Amino acid sequence: YLESKMVFTTNEIKPNTFDDYQVYRGGTTQSRKKDLSVITDFFRNYLVRNKFVSAEMVIDKSFLALPTLKDTDRMANPAIGSEDWKLIVDFVRDEWRFDETQHSSFFRNLFWHYILFAKNTGMSPEECLKLKWKQIDIVDERRINSRGEEVEWLVSYIYTIRSKTQAAREIPCNQARELMRWKDYQLDYFRRHGMSHTITLDTNVFPNPERGMKPFGYTIFWEAWDNVRTRLQDKLRGHRFS
Repeated sequence: YLESKMVFTTNEIKPNTFDDYQVYRGGTTQSRKKDLSVITDFFRNYLVRNKFVSAEMVIDKSFLALPTLKDTDRMANPAIGSEDWKLIVDFVRDEWRFDETQHSSFFRNLFWHYILFAKNTGMSPEECLKLKWKQIDIVDERRINSRGEEVEWLVSYIYTIRSKTQAAREIPCNQARELMRWKDYQLDYFRRHGMSHTITLDTNVFPNPERGMKPFGYTIFWEAWDNVRTRLQDKLRGHRFS
């Protein structure tokens, strides 16, 4: 960043030198707030102390100031609306997963179940791809129907660790039947293609049978999602604040 500003020595640093730093780091997923905190600490406790920069410049509140976050900024990645979500799911289920130009039939069916699971659990892609069957419990909670009869009601409980905070959490979600259907599809696929794979508690929920049941790479999910979104772009309504 300093090279892009033609700054090569400390005496070339000006009060506005870091004004564009937020833009420079805009394409990263790292915390720019943490960046500025570290840089500020370096200025105050090393550069100023050793008289490489003036204390007056660092004391100025505008120097390395964090941008003010507005409510509209929090809408940069808003939730998908119910109408758009139904359109996406119906398209993936009824058309995209039968499109032989898009990856293998196994991945197309995997992707359909993957987006259902991710949407209903709120789990990140990383959490989903690392998930194993031993982290899932399917429980019949039973419930009373409109006729007053007790009927089966399967609920899945997902046990995972959030990657950012390393906090363990339990997620109840209405994905039991979908998960059971996905497992049955995998076993049938292995049988039809003469594969010796089986599914154990330590098997990934979303595996790649061509890579020893290891997870698919994240890129293929991004490409699939981008393809679906592009093909539906003229039909999607989008979030009203997006």
